[in-house]
Amino acid sequence: NELINSFSEIMSTKVLNEFISNALFLNISEKIALSSLYLINLSKTLIKCVFNSMNSKSK
Repeated sequence: NELINSFSEIMSTKVLNEFISNALFLNISEKIALSSLYLINLSKTLIKCVFNSMNSKSK
């Protein structure tokens, strides 16, 4: 269930990133800021996912 939640989080951020890419009215600095936020969130989610799978294996 935790894995599904993480996956849906990744998918929603992917959709968000698609929206950001398509929003041509945003200037470049805003795009860079949003992209870095997206990458930070993605890495956090991936770390959480790996950590949770390691925890479930050890039990």
